[in-house]
Amino acid sequence: DFGMGNCPGYETSGGPWITPELSMQEIVWSETPVKGPVHVGRKLERAKVDPRANQMFPFFNPATGALEKPIVKERQTFYRDIAVLALPASGNVAKDQVIDLTKSMGADGQLEWRAPEGEWIIYRFGCTTKGKLVQPAQWEAQGLECDKMNKDAVVFHLNHVLADVRKHLGDLVGRSFTNLHFDSYEAGVPSWTPKMREEFENRRGYDLIPWLPVKARRVIGSEAESKKFESDFSGTISDLYRDVYYPTLKKMLNE
Repeated sequence: DFGMGNCPGYETSGGPWITPELSMQEIVWSETPVKGPVHVGRKLERAKVDPRANQMFPFFNPATGALEKPIVKERQTFYRDIAVLALPASGNVAKDQVIDLTKSMGADGQLEWRAPEGEWIIYRFGCTTKGKLVQPAQWEAQGLECDKMNKDAVVFHLNHVLADVRKHLGDLVGRSFTNLHFDSYEAGVPSWTPKMREEFENRRGYDLIPWLPVKARRVIGSEAESKKFESDFSGTISDLYRDVYYPTLKKMLNE
């Protein structure tokens, strides 16, 4: 009777087979100041992020010989837009003052908008991979953590591992080979997943998009309302771990 770890490290779930699209995600944004009234016709910059892995612990990097959080090139190459929002440049902002410009920006980032009187900041919100790597792992087996809130990513990871198990162990699977081990969780807290908007609305009853500037340290509505959004957002992440990650693993392994 025996089992093995579910990934090349002892935490948590991932490997070289996880693409940036299926990896743990984080919200990023750029800010463009505008003074109106004026027609805005320009390309909005994407967010510039630290290229190093957003993870709790460094490790020895054989490429540099340093103990560090390594550069993960996908943090500079993988990006998906979420929303484009304009709001007054300073102070607390009422929810109805947040202007959704998402449909006014083209796929190339070109925005066309008539800014009203006053000083504004245009936020281009998107997401990229956290670059979180499984740890510790043999260097050849280093890879990204899968998105725990995305059922497709969890299924892809586990199917990859189980395919190798079945290839090498055949009919021992389910008889002598009885378990996969999931060790300590040290992958950190993600802030995005492809279905985050719909999952948030289904669970919390309102759209998160007008509240996204809270992630950029702005106050929408009142301090209390902004803190409630942060609490609802964190609660949705916890819900998805409970409702997506662990049940998906359990169902697949029981089968």
